Amino acid sequence: VVAAAACFFACGLARADDIEVAVGGRYAGSVSTYRLGGTHYLEAKQAGQVYGGQVYWYPVTGRVQISLRGQQLRFMTGSKDVQLGSQNARLSHEVLTRASQAFIPLEFFLSPEFAAFSRMDSQFNAETGHLSIEPRATVGPLKWFSYQDKSRIELPLDAGVGFTIHRQGKSGIEVSMPLGQIEGSEMIQVGDGILAALRLRQEPKTALLAIRFGSGA
Repeated sequence: VVAAAACFFACGLARADDIEVAVGGRYAGSVSTYRLGGTHYLEAKQAGQVYGGQVYWYPVTGRVQISLRGQQLRFMTGSKDVQLGSQNARLSHEVLTRASQAFIPLEFFLSPEFAAFSRMDSQFNAETGHLSIEPRATVGPLKWFSYQDKSRIELPLDAGVGFTIHRQGKSGIEVSMPLGQIEGSEMIQVGDGILAALRLRQEPKTALLAIRFGSGA
């Protein structure tokens, strides 16, 4: 009877559920959660994926590794320690294992340390069960200058954001920036004879800048 009562009490404290996720204002699916007392936990693999990372879960050793923007997050089940790249931090609660899956405290993804690491700001509404993720801009702002027979384009990139230039025949070039994030799309009609137009837009996991040449290029 005591064992049954203890089990009933424990089950009353722990719940498995899902939360809905929006990234940049767009619905991005749901993440399995586990709630123990007043603490929410996110299933590690799904959580890493909604933040755009690759997740490696090693159930034998209890190690969780999330690769995000070329940097590594490392957790251990049963531990509060977490490694963010070359930095160390402490979780509010230990990483759990349930049904052969790892669960990370939700509070970690809301922390300033993770926001700085991931370049994403997260907010959780416990009443509605919604997690909102807003990527920080890592590309821009876009600027251009014309002077006599010269044109100059400036587009700052954060550290870790690379680029590739693709020639578009004689009409222009396109610059792709994998993992780049812009604040908003821009379409600029230049028309200075060298540059015809500039277009900066966001694609999934990539920022793109299209440069169209004018007749004098």
